[in-house]
Amino acid sequence: MRVDVISAGASRVEWVRGVDWMEQEEEELTVPNIQAQGDHEHEKNKVIPQIIATLISNIGSFGAGCVFGWTSPIIPKLKSKDSPLSVTMDDISWIGSLPSLGAMFGPFLGAYGSENIGRKLTMLLITAPWTLSWVLVAAAPETITVFVGRFTQGLSFGAFFAVLPSYVGEISQENIRGILSSMSQIFITFGLLSQYCIGPWVSYHALTIGCVFVSILFAILFVFMPESPYFYFSKNRNDYAHKSLKWLRGHDDVNRELERIQDAVVEEMKNRGTYKDLFGNQVNLRALILVAGLLIGQQFSGINAILFYAQSIFEKSNGSLSSTVPAITIGVVMLVGAFIVPIFVDRLGRKLLLLFSAGGMIIGHSFFRELGRQLGQASLELGCFQQHDFTVTFGPIPWLMMSEMFAMNIRSKGAGVASCVCWILSFCITRAFFPLQALIGPHFTVWMLGLFCAISGLGVYFFVPETKGKTLHEIQLLLGARQE
Repeated sequence: MRVDVISAGASRVEWVRGVDWMEQEEEELTVPNIQAQGDHEHEKNKVIPQIIATLISNIGSFGAGCVFGWTSPIIPKLKSKDSPLSVTMDDISWIGSLPSLGAMFGPFLGAYGSENIGRKLTMLLITAPWTLSWVLVAAAPETITVFVGRFTQGLSFGAFFAVLPSYVGEISQENIRGILSSMSQIFITFGLLSQYCIGPWVSYHALTIGCVFVSILFAILFVFMPESPYFYFSKNRNDYAHKSLKWLRGHDDVNRELERIQDAVVEEMKNRGTYKDLFGNQVNLRALILVAGLLIGQQFSGINAILFYAQSIFEKSNGSLSSTVPAITIGVVMLVGAFIVPIFVDRLGRKLLLLFSAGGMIIGHSFFRELGRQLGQASLELGCFQQHDFTVTFGPIPWLMMSEMFAMNIRSKGAGVASCVCWILSFCITRAFFPLQALIGPHFTVWMLGLFCAISGLGVYFFVPETKGKTLHEIQLLLGARQE
């Protein structure tokens, strides 16, 4: 009996020890899971404020897309018997091209405001002329008022896009900066598509007044967003920088990051570049030539002419579909392409995607030129193919590489000059598109654009370096090595 009791007692002890061990093991397994879940929630809380600020700031990008797409459904209305204005084909060319002319001057105004009064305040102030421009276009008693409004729209979005990339880049963490920076192209395409989808079914005044509320909505929401901590440090407003970063990161432990930002700003302020440095330094000049060359290739693809005049172009096709359907389809395809960019740009590299895009646009233009030769439905399919290839790379990548190629101390000035070149060409091409079609015919006009795409592809292959996976410092060394 004694042995049995002892055995029973021992068994009970072992059982109790087993329970204790199981409880201890369960605690060891559970605590890390809880901690990991807490870390996940912490990371989520860090990212959400940055996403909110990026989405709200890109309402302005949506507004720019409205400027680009507005002419496509409006031009057929202006050419109809019920037109609210008396216009000629020459007037229509001016209405389509004047935003690009205004955008030539916008980057310099945006860069000046960004450096002196801040990224946030500059973008908020831009909404005043932007809103006024749509009011002028909506209430225009004659074409000259529309001209002034369209020019002001270009001036506004030209200034806006000189500030937006810096703002988004400076408020974002490194691991999500690429994704957040790519949001701009998505919102532009959404704005473009909104005009293609709504414009054909509403009146001239209804569509234009609707665009007024986009800039107003942006101003109402963006006023609650923080200023860039980089700007605050550049003005020695360190307490404001601390509050801004705390809001953006969703927690109080930001001292180490604040120190890194402050060191970067101090270094940049010591070595601030001038326009003389931009054109006199061989590495800076090489970066300017490469970026400007990519933007020249972008504009000579004819993209803005096709987007501004999409519905009018498809009216020349004898397909069975209404001209509104191909225009909307192109907008949808561009939107899909805009979502693809963030997935592949850091996997396949900039150069390979640019070459793919150039080849696709050459093929697209070769068939797209047959609009005047009764291809009908086939012109839609190949037109969509061309637009998709553009959106994948030659749309956003030149702007992405602009932020990579220039050294930090010269970036705003280099971006301003390159953007100015871009919008000069955009104005020339959109202004000359209809007169050139009348002179040499639509198929030869688009064939010329395809030829320029081929030249762009050769330029990318022989001269553009691959920047995938390289730090900004490594890219500068690469440009210097190529120069030597």
